[in-house]
Amino acid sequence: MPNHSINTRDFTKALEAGRPENIKSIFPNSRALIVSGKYIDRAMLTKGKAMTIAANGRNYFVIKGSLMAAQRANAAIIIEIARSEGGTSAYCAVNLWNIARHVDALCNELNITIPVAIHADHFGIKSSDEIEQASVEIPTLFDAGVTSIAIDASHLPDDQNLLANIALKPFIPDWAGLETEVGEIKGNLGLSTPEEALFLIQGLNAHGIFPNWIALNNGTTHGIESSDSGINVELTAQIHDTLKPYNVSGAQHGTSGNSSQRLRNIAQNTLTTKANVATALQMISWGVQVNDYGNAILDDNGNFIKEPDLGVNENLAKDAAICRCA
Repeated sequence: MPNHSINTRDFTKALEAGRPENIKSIFPNSRALIVSGKYIDRAMLTKGKAMTIAANGRNYFVIKGSLMAAQRANAAIIIEIARSEGGTSAYCAVNLWNIARHVDALCNELNITIPVAIHADHFGIKSSDEIEQASVEIPTLFDAGVTSIAIDASHLPDDQNLLANIALKPFIPDWAGLETEVGEIKGNLGLSTPEEALFLIQGLNAHGIFPNWIALNNGTTHGIESSDSGINVELTAQIHDTLKPYNVSGAQHGTSGNSSQRLRNIAQNTLTTKANVATALQMISWGVQVNDYGNAILDDNGNFIKEPDLGVNENLAKDAAICRCA
């Protein structure tokens, strides 16, 4: 695997300066450049018109493949898992408390030298009653190696969303990456508006809270798309332009189901620096045929088409076909 001629002295300095205290404590002898999500965002902003993949690491194969691909591309990456997938009621073997250990072990095994952030995605708050539990749970994530988090109270009315973010910020280290969300899953209540996003960011800033990213309901969905309707780039650009004075980047959820051209448009025409990818990477890790939208191509019987010698072996692929939501 290429190391892009990394200078050993410079890389050692990066390890000393870039790794936050929780990572240094958990992995004192590691050579993995695990950093705050905040640094990844700043790197994308410095490069300009760039966004990093936030790979949903719900299984070992996705984490390994994503790290190898990022190393080959000489690109920083975020490895993440959502609370619903890897929280206290997790259905994935990878969870919020072991994902950093998977990443650290693979980085050392594969000699990964690019910066990697560990993100707790969609840390969902669906009622004010959940805030107390979250205040206990969130510090344990950072104790386990998480370096970035998304507080997702977007299911709540806008004022309660703001209050939940304010209530939980004291439990998030100042050095950590921080994502907030507005209207990310609103169902039939419609897409996010500039006014909603402005209300949330202005309210947070007024309380000394400055998130790195804001996620929107801009036409995205989670999972496999049956059409190419996808993300509304024009709306995203409009909201980002409204928020430009507040120095907050965009986090684009649900990029599976969108063409590579639309993703390039997002990078070029919006302030998005983080693009979440889950379903498409899961399909690729299984070794099934996918189209340009990241959707699996099915045969006449509605079954996955396994690519020979790609992804997991045939037995595991059959298990995946039986349980597509795994």
